Amino acid sequence: MKHVVVIAASRSGHNWTAKMIKSWLPLEKDGMIHKFEAITPDQWERRVTDRVLKGKEYQPDDEIIAFLQVRDFFNFAASWFKYMRRQSQSFKERNVVKLFDTWEAIAKEAFNETNYIGNKYTLYYDCFVTSEAYRRAVCFIVDGEYTESELDFVPTGGRGSSFDHFDFQDNGHEMDVLNRWKWFLTEEGAPYIEQLKLRKGVVQYYVDHFDLSQRQWQLANEILR
Repeated sequence: MKHVVVIAASRSGHNWTAKMIKSWLPLEKDGMIHKFEAITPDQWERRVTDRVLKGKEYQPDDEIIAFLQVRDFFNFAASWFKYMRRQSQSFKERNVVKLFDTWEAIAKEAFNETNYIGNKYTLYYDCFVTSEAYRRAVCFIVDGEYTESELDFVPTGGRGSSFDHFDFQDNGHEMDVLNRWKWFLTEEGAPYIEQLKLRKGVVQYYVDHFDLSQRQWQLANEILR
């Protein structure tokens, strides 16, 4: 049996990716993990195995396929700050900042700079959102049957999208998920740039490994100087 795992910090968009992939799988394939905020990298392989196979009898030919989901860091950060800002009484910026270390750890594992998990693939969130060809390539990896039945679904767990709540339910393709970072350029989002400065190393890693627009470069340089 093949078990498919999506490793990412839990956000509505990341949960949607997992749901899309799961919709392609036949019933004999299972396993879907996406909440890795509290798990340190050295625990990943054991925890993936334990959670996927919990309550199941392990077979020698069982196979776990892991997707390390990587998203543009500024979009990731904006989503978390926006979400936590809505939790007005419990909002703790520094708790959000700690999640940026998880983002970097997942990216390093995805790019094979670390090697805690075997049989893994890098899953680029932006490409998954924008490209049917890319989604079909992922579907091929899991030997799935491609469908877009969940393409416009906004996960209903928690409070929906940090930015849009459930406003785009059944029309998820209209959500501007690749430009969440522009929130930092607004009056509401600009103060949180100071929080990004607490993780300059993560921002530098982002600059070194991702293609940034000119305005993203300017924002990164503002943080790093």
